Amino acid sequence: DDTYICDLAGRAIAFTTGEPSALCSTLPGALAALTDALPAAAKPAEGNRPLIVFDRGAAFASTFTEVEAAGYDWLTWRRAPLQPTARLPILQTITLRGGRQREVAWTDEQITLKDYGKPVRQLTLFEHGTMAAQAITGRLDACPAELTGWLRGRWAEENMFKYDMANYG
Repeated sequence: DDTYICDLAGRAIAFTTGEPSALCSTLPGALAALTDALPAAAKPAEGNRPLIVFDRGAAFASTFTEVEAAGYDWLTWRRAPLQPTARLPILQTITLRGGRQREVAWTDEQITLKDYGKPVRQLTLFEHGTMAAQAITGRLDACPAELTGWLRGRWAEENMFKYDMANYG
């Protein structure tokens, strides 16, 4: 079972391999390899917590705990079913890369997760008045648009691997 940590361009910069297991088992080694590969100024430290973004398949408290213990922040899509929000959505215009603007409706709230001992931020995106997606993160102070941009980048990376495998084996 391989665990890859990639940069925003999809290049693997750290990985581990071993017998098939859960991500929370393989992740500590991959995070240690990532920390070793980072330049000194980019390593996790007080006031510098790099962000690890992963898909909802790894959205478990045990994974969040491992990422936190290694000195990183985490961000992922919430596993289904989506949870009700305590707040009404806010409609806001955001500027995308290239200067395009888009209206988004979202809520931003702190929640607690079972088996995770710290507050978590939950961003809920709405389309046509209906919940469409939820993101959860241990990073409590980032701009919501920045966080959704990171998730979109993670999705592009996932698609790159999928289509590379289909086209090139």
